[in-house]
Amino acid sequence: MSTPPENLISHRTRRNFKRAQEALEAGKFDQTRELAERCVSEAPDIEDGWFMLSEAYVGLGMNQEGLELVNRGLKKWPDKFHFHVQNCKFLICLDRFPEALDCAQETVAKGVPDIWSMLALARVFTILDEVQQALPLYLQACEMQPDNPGYWLNLATTERSCGQLDSAREHLEKALTLQPEFPRALLALSSLRKATENDNSITLLKSLQAGDQWPPIERANIGYALGKEFEDLEQWQNAFEALSQGGAAGRREMPYKRQSSVDLVESLITHYADAQVIAGGVGFESEEPIFIVGMPRTGTTSYHLRIRIVCD
Repeated sequence: MSTPPENLISHRTRRNFKRAQEALEAGKFDQTRELAERCVSEAPDIEDGWFMLSEAYVGLGMNQEGLELVNRGLKKWPDKFHFHVQNCKFLICLDRFPEALDCAQETVAKGVPDIWSMLALARVFTILDEVQQALPLYLQACEMQPDNPGYWLNLATTERSCGQLDSAREHLEKALTLQPEFPRALLALSSLRKATENDNSITLLKSLQAGDQWPPIERANIGYALGKEFEDLEQWQNAFEALSQGGAAGRREMPYKRQSSVDLVESLITHYADAQVIAGGVGFESEEPIFIVGMPRTGTTSYHLRIRIVCD
């Protein structure tokens, strides 16, 4: 997103536009919103001002307002590709998944012009469990910027979901060649292969764990990766200690908030009726007993991951 030419806006609006960009990059979404609203009010025909305001709405979780804003923008500039992408993101945040999928497929069919759009649409497809449709977008991003380790990690994670395990490991190693100290990639690699005495990342992970430069989420990734590798080598006490440290760091990053769970359940009650649940299918008619084994899960992990991906 570039600052509009001087001949199209006043010096004051140009200054506010620049300040809004800086606030957006710093994650100061309230400030971004305030400044972007001024830009849109003073220069309503500058489409980038509208887009910046929509980004502020994404960061603030103002999903309905954001969707309405984007739809107004699309009426003014129907060919503005980024508005179509934003439309998909807001539909996802509003749990309007069938509409989001249709929107994403229609948007991709227009031809994706830039990496920002590729990654945003790939995330939308991933959230909708359409990883096969996300895969070519991640691959295209890697081809356009082959020196970005994060893009190779995205590609490898998606390939793993598609069952392309050899390619996933190859591309994880590509990411780690570009950035050896990359906790998320090391965690992904640890989950993709079984560590052996001759093929492991324990020494590197322990050195990373000893550093104090990592934010809580990355410290959690290091602990989980190290724990997995110790498990593979059957070093149970080391594995327990590493996983405990990773879990403690993870809780600092995403502390449990009871009200969030209450709000989620109330939202489900509000938006889903018994008839909708029953309409999903009649189930399996066999009267044979069914045994469910393994660790019980509620699904909250995937839910919070979905919210974080869209808002990021």
